[in-house]
Amino acid sequence: MQEVIETVELKVSKNMQVDVCGNISVINGFVDFYVISPSGNTILCYNEVLFCWFNFSAIENGTYTMHLMNIQSEDDIVVTLIYGLNFKVSVQEILKWHTVTTWQITATTSPYFNILRAIWEILKIIFYALIPTLVEQLPKFFRWLRWMKKYRKPKTLWSLND
Repeated sequence: MQEVIETVELKVSKNMQVDVCGNISVINGFVDFYVISPSGNTILCYNEVLFCWFNFSAIENGTYTMHLMNIQSEDDIVVTLIYGLNFKVSVQEILKWHTVTTWQITATTSPYFNILRAIWEILKIIFYALIPTLVEQLPKFFRWLRWMKKYRKPKTLWSLND
């Protein structure tokens, strides 16, 4: 019959988006979970939660409050709240000078270097994919070589010429 709150201070800008993601798990009961924005609006609400994933994006600057309420049971319950912040930064803004000239920086890479790099990566993938097969087949190959050296003919039970 209690309420526990967790607060997180979030700031919003036009170049950055902040998301809060997490989960709630409850042992020995249920809780009501809701999130209040800095302006007092409820942005998430889950009733009678045993386990749930959640996420929300900050839409305004300020303190966001996560509420966990036990309103059904007088017994002790254990609630685990795990959350993290994800920051998405936009760097696509183009700056222009308020004069006749504009500045532009272009970075180029050599296509020759990129092609060699791509070929090298493909060869590494092929090599690492073949290692288990080579390790398995090498002992068989060496047994076959010994047989051919000793008998100078294929390893069969019956020959068609006999």
